Amino acid sequence: MIEEGSYGKFKYLLYKPDHLKEMTNLPLIVCMHGSGEIDSSLSKLKKREPYISLKNGKFKTDAFVLMPQLPKDTWGKMAADLMKLIGHFIEELHCDKDRVSLTGHSLGAMGVIEIMLKYPGYFASGASLSCAKNYKADLSKLSHIPLYFLYGEKEHNYKKYAKEMFAVMADLTEETNLVGVPGYGHPIQFTWTSSKYGIFDWMIKYRVGDMKNPTWEEFLNKLEVTGLGERIPDEIAKALKIKKTKIGG
Repeated sequence: MIEEGSYGKFKYLLYKPDHLKEMTNLPLIVCMHGSGEIDSSLSKLKKREPYISLKNGKFKTDAFVLMPQLPKDTWGKMAADLMKLIGHFIEELHCDKDRVSLTGHSLGAMGVIEIMLKYPGYFASGASLSCAKNYKADLSKLSHIPLYFLYGEKEHNYKKYAKEMFAVMADLTEETNLVGVPGYGHPIQFTWTSSKYGIFDWMIKYRVGDMKNPTWEEFLNKLEVTGLGERIPDEIAKALKIKKTKIGG
């Protein structure tokens, strides 16, 4: 089942794994598209994976998959708004807060790294497809997060970026992966729903392991205390057992 709607600054498509008897305490995968899908409508997202295979039932996963529509700018510039969107669905869907993962293609792959660098303690894992920028100088800050890098074998710069970023991560942790997709260049979105590459299964097997890192409860509470975003709805605060604090006191 796929629902569509809007929240905050984003329109979104949301896959619900209704093949499962219970849909509580499941992982949440946030899937970020590339620059070609930036738009004010969801029509472009509906022409791409993972939406196509999730919609027609050819691919299923035991996780919620959130596919937000970037209206402008970059994912990194809208990171705070995206975090509010993720926080909203974590509570509305009763997701496992320790199994929230990010994946993206091209500009979306840049978003994976940039958002994790800004909020390093919130995500269990990430998958970067054809990342359009090299973040090797910053990856030491993400040594606690398993990262999966994919690239098209026919690419040049992006293939180099993936290999160099993987090399950095491989020196820091065994929980990383690098895969080249033979016969393809930049557009490798099909790998999201290919059993051969197993991206979603790989991501959802991980949990946030360092409990010293910030939690989603702390993040949502921070929005209330500092006024960084919208007021936490009462039902979410109640579900999280947050003691709400007014701004400035």
